[in-house]
Amino acid sequence: MLDASKKDEAYWRGRQAPLWATLDANTEAALKTLTRLRELQGRVEPNLQSLAVYGPEITRPRTQLQGQDAAVAADLAASEALNEEGRRAGARPGWFR
Repeated sequence: MLDASKKDEAYWRGRQAPLWATLDANTEAALKTLTRLRELQGRVEPNLQSLAVYGPEITRPRTQLQGQDAAVAADLAASEALNEEGRRAGARPGWFR
């Protein structure tokens, strides 16, 4: 473990950067899945008979989106936990932005 005197801005930003990168990637993936889901739902709503055709296709992105939403929530929790760890260690709030 690093000495407290070495936990400077670079240290905290270095720990936060991969968390942000993962959050950005997971958020982008969830948005793409949501866009696809809405596109499929738009095809079904005008003609409910098309539900038989698109129903299975809609189920896949819905399930995928649930997992992606959980991943985004976990990423946010990890970032908040790091912020709290930094706060307790005396890091400045701006180092996490």
